[in-house]
Amino acid sequence: MTGPQCIELCAGGGGQALGLEWAGFQHVSLFEIDPGCCATLRWNRQTWSVQQADIKVIDGSGFRGVDLLAGGFRVLLSP
Repeated sequence: MTGPQCIELCAGGGGQALGLEWAGFQHVSLFEIDPGCCATLRWNRQTWSVQQADIKVIDGSGFRGVDLLAGGFRVLLSP
């Protein structure tokens, strides 16, 4: 990999990920819990490492040296 590297938490459908890609970042991994969003990410960018996982259980120790940790967190409120 060349250029700055990033990891994204709660990647959703990939809007922020695309912006980061356009800004020159290369994704080491993207994490998302929603299976539909993961399918969208995998369909649109087959080279990205998309992980369907709950961020509460991710061990980030293997990602030392990454330049940016990005997150698009959303809060779901009951009506």
